[in-house]
Formats: sequence, structure tokens, C-alpha cells
Amino acid sequence: MLKKQVVKNNLLLLIGGNLGNVFSFLIHLSLLRLDPLIANTYNAYNGIVLILGVPALVVMRMLTIYGHSTILKLKNFYSKNRILSNVLLIILCLALIPLNLIIQQITFDDSPITAFMLVTLAIATFFAYAFRGLKQHEENFFPTIISLNIETGGRLLLVYIFGFIFGWGINGVLIGAILSMILSIIPVFDFQGLKIKSLNTDIDPYSFSKAFASSFIVTACIEFFSNFDIIYSINSLQYDVNAQTQYNVLQIFRKIIFYGIFISSGLILSIGGKKKHSHFFTFMYTLISGMLIGIVSSIVLYIGKDIVLLILNNRLDLVDSYKMMAFLFFTTLMSSSYLLSNWLLSRKNIAYTLIPVIAVISQIFVYVNSKNTLDDLLNAYFISSVIFFILTFFAGLYESLKHKHVI
Repeated sequence: MLKKQVVKNNLLLLIGGNLGNVFSFLIHLSLLRLDPLIANTYNAYNGIVLILGVPALVVMRMLTIYGHSTILKLKNFYSKNRILSNVLLIILCLALIPLNLIIQQITFDDSPITAFMLVTLAIATFFAYAFRGLKQHEENFFPTIISLNIETGGRLLLVYIFGFIFGWGINGVLIGAILSMILSIIPVFDFQGLKIKSLNTDIDPYSFSKAFASSFIVTACIEFFSNFDIIYSINSLQYDVNAQTQYNVLQIFRKIIFYGIFISSGLILSIGGKKKHSHFFTFMYTLISGMLIGIVSSIVLYIGKDIVLLILNNRLDLVDSYKMMAFLFFTTLMSSSYLLSNWLLSRKNIAYTLIPVIAVISQIFVYVNSKNTLDDLLNAYFISSVIFFILTFFAGLYESLKHKHVI
């Protein structure tokens, strides 16, 4: 019965969440058709926001695993460590300076307003993800689906209004993204959760702190791994707009696959944290879910690639079919790695924290030693995806066989 409920929840998330996937797809396609330069810049900014949003994803994952006790622990930490908390806040504000330098390096935009808007978007993302995490812990996925669709559907509309009707360019696009993210908080907002002052919980503070640190490291590494190549390609291919745009077209396809993966990751964390199922079942379910989402999405995208080209008004040349097939295959491997990393995180074994760290180090090494051409960047993407998959697969297999019949 429990296993049927898991599958039912996953289907609900995939069916409802993929409407948001369509909206997300249309955002990228619309931007590419209206202005490829803005589309490329938006892609890079998205990567920066996702890396800035690591705290949001950490809190969401902790809330998904532990529920309201996460809020209580964070409140207690702040009340007992006000000086440290304020120092961390100051450091976060000072991070705007190097962030602005990074933006200048990538897009030649020297306006501090851009950095401010990216941080604002990251903060809005933090609250949206935190409240979604609470709903996922309660296995109440309907509000999460509504929130996701408001975020993506609202972004599609508001980005067009502020970016192109008002003529504010990339700044208008960012304003639309911020407003849509704020609106997406409404369906999942939990005022009672914020007011909580006490809770019956058997969570050991040391174990919770260790899990929080592990979650931060894993999340930071996963998001860095997932977005580093996009940011790196913008800088490497800055003098070849056509190659840069071709790479971003492929990244649109990857984002579609990863949107389905991201939706499923909440369920994986929830069932992993609550330990309702055997390790072996959860490992196989996680692996198969990642593969199925990747394979089905890849087939649909490959068949529909000509429609994509038609939507783009034949202004862009997509990479050849073999490269696209290879890209989708290795993205499928990466999608499974993403889900397996989330499941391993829910096992609360600090040794598994090293896996994304090793993956990131190897990724940086591969990209730094590649040439600044489209083919070399794709080869670097393929190699780093395989390394990440091998690490997560064998770690997951080891964990599942070690505790095959344990819940």
C-alpha cells in the first residue's frame, strides 16, 4: 500500500508539475526567438541565481526530511548565536561585491542593480522553496504543484511584459522573474509554521547539525555541477554567439528534463527521510525514476526538435542529430545522479557528502583542460556526467546491498 502511494504521488507530481515544465520551456524558446542575446544572458543569470539559492535548496531539503523541527532548530540557533548569525548576514551582503565582478566578467554588465536583482530573486526563491519543503514533508504535493505553475506560468507572462512590451530588456526579464517567484509563495505559505515555538521531537541537535552541514555541501556541489557548464560556456563562447546559442538550445532541453527530476527529488527525500521502505526498494525506485524521466523526455524532445526549430523561426542551426542524441543520453545519466545524490543525502551518512565534492573537482579539471569550442565543451559535459553517474550509482548500490532488507 505504501509503495502504491509513493508511485501515485510521483505520478501526481510529474503530471501536474510538467505543466510548469511546459511554461519553463516556452520561456526559454520565447526569449531565444525574441532576442538570442537576452536569452543567453538570462541563462547565465539563472545559473548564478541557482548557485546563490543553495541555502534555499538546503532548507527545502531539510524541511522535506525533518518538517517543522527544522524551523525550530534554526530559530534556536539564531537565538543562541545572534552575533554569529549577524556576521554571516554581513558576509552575505559583502558577497554582492564579488558577485558583481562575476556578472561583469560573464556579460560585461557593470550595473550593481543587476547584482541586487539577482540576490532579491535568490531571497524570494529561498522562501518559496522553504514552504514547498514543508508541504513535501507532509506529502501534500498539490500546493507545491500550484506554486510551481504560478512561478513558471507567471514568469512566462511577466517576463514578456516587463522585458519586451515595456522594453526594459534583461532587467525587465529579471523583474518578471522576481514577481512570479513572490506570487508562487502564496499557495504554500505556512504562517503557523513560522510561529512554532515548541515541538515534540527526538532529533539529536548534533545529528541535525551534521545533517544540515552535509546538506549544504551536497546541495552546493550539485547546483554548482548543474550550472557551472552554462556559466563557463557563456564566457568561453562569448565571441561566437552562434555556438553559444546552439549550446543554450541544448541547455533548454536539459532544463526540461531536470525540471521533472527536481519535482521528483522532493518525494525521494521525503520517503528516504521517513524510512518507510527498504533501502533496496528506494535505491531501485530512485534509479529507475531518473532513467525513465530522462529517457521519456529525451525521446519527446528528439522527436520534437524540428518543431523547436520552427518555433525559433529558423533563425538558429541546432547541433547535428548525433550530438543531440549523445547530449540527451548523458543528461539522462546526470538526472539519475541528481536523484541518487538526494537519496544518499537522506541516508545521513557523512561519507556520501564526498561524492558531489569529487564530482565537482573532476568537472572543473575537465572543463579547464578543454578548448573553448562547442565540441570540446560538449565532450567535457559528457565526461563529467559519466564520472558523476559512476560515483552515485556505486555508492547507492553499496548502500542498498548493505541494508537490503532494512527500513
